[in-house]
Amino acid sequence: MLKKFFKAIFANPLYKIMAALFAVVLWSYVLVIEDPDTPKLIEDVPVSFINESALTQKNLVVRGDKDEILTSCDVSVTTPRSLYRSVTPSVLTATANLGAISAKGEFDIPILVPPPSAFNGVRIDSRNPASIHVEIDELAQKEAVPVRVEFEGTLPGGFYNTIPETVPSAISLSGPKQDVDLVSQAVVKLDLSKARGYNDSMKVELRGAEGNAIPSSAFTSEPSVIVKMDVYHKKTVPINQDTLIVGFDKIAPGYQLNASGLNITPTEIEIAGPTDILDQITSLDINAVDVQGWRESQQRSVQLRLPDGVIITQPQPIELYVDITLITRTVRFDDLLVEVRGAQHNHNVIVGPERISVSITASEATVDAISRGDIKPFVDVTDLASGVYDNVPVQTALTPEQKQNAVIEFSSAVTVLIEEQE
Repeated sequence: MLKKFFKAIFANPLYKIMAALFAVVLWSYVLVIEDPDTPKLIEDVPVSFINESALTQKNLVVRGDKDEILTSCDVSVTTPRSLYRSVTPSVLTATANLGAISAKGEFDIPILVPPPSAFNGVRIDSRNPASIHVEIDELAQKEAVPVRVEFEGTLPGGFYNTIPETVPSAISLSGPKQDVDLVSQAVVKLDLSKARGYNDSMKVELRGAEGNAIPSSAFTSEPSVIVKMDVYHKKTVPINQDTLIVGFDKIAPGYQLNASGLNITPTEIEIAGPTDILDQITSLDINAVDVQGWRESQQRSVQLRLPDGVIITQPQPIELYVDITLITRTVRFDDLLVEVRGAQHNHNVIVGPERISVSITASEATVDAISRGDIKPFVDVTDLASGVYDNVPVQTALTPEQKQNAVIEFSSAVTVLIEEQE
């Protein structure tokens, strides 16, 4: 009988359509009116810590990289069919509560996933993993860790970099005591091969005493500093020799600047700066030295006059030597008799030659004040016994004032013969 009933339905197309419609209506009733529960696996729900501030208040901190510790979890839920598509990782909150921890050590913290409040009827069945493993350490600080800059690569030829500056020059660290105690260096790396300046915030690499890297993620905040460094073109230019001194026409009377009396060291300087400024520089001036009234040679440290924005690549002392000499004249007196002084009464003294020429080089005023009769060349034989003496020094009767700064030359050496008289 039942077979005949179904045979009649499937044999008639109209009955087939009516059966299909009935099935749709029945299924819709089940979904809408009954809304049956359906299991669903929600993958990769992010996990976060709660009550971390409570841990900090106890001077405790989680040790390790939180991105590695807080892995995501898979959550199995039972949800009404109508909410199936709406239940996604974004509506679930997975947390690990640190509030109950009161001492350092290692702990397995349960992962808590409450049902989403905005979706009635959703139940949390399980989490995988159900907990996370954490290591808790004492919270420690280290102050004033100096920041050092390390260069990578080589600056291309023709470029110059200024000394890098970091702001701040030292950093403070906060984190697990085991990690804080390991840090002895803070390093920022700059790539010179790019030939560019820096005025950027850059991450600081932390290192131990042996230079081993310490992950910055282990600390409560990742340290960074502002790095400032300029990179310029460079060139070598001479120091302008025409502007070294002023007042050379007012040197003290009777004195003069030697023809080759200016010597500056070094003679050229390597400078760096913006290209548009460097292109206009062919030489550099110094702050000229005023030699007015000078009576003697002097060496002075001088300063370069640098255009704004230009720097010296290799700072070094710049020394200027100014050679000031007395203006002199030479006068010659010929056929002057060489006198003998200090001879004993029983000695006969013979001088050869008896007459010599004397040349005196001194200032014009000194030369003009000396007459032939002032010279009176003589040899002093006091305490000399009888005998022959070669190259006996010849002296003059000039006063100390006349001899000052004077050069006295004799035309020949003098030989003295001393004989005893009977």
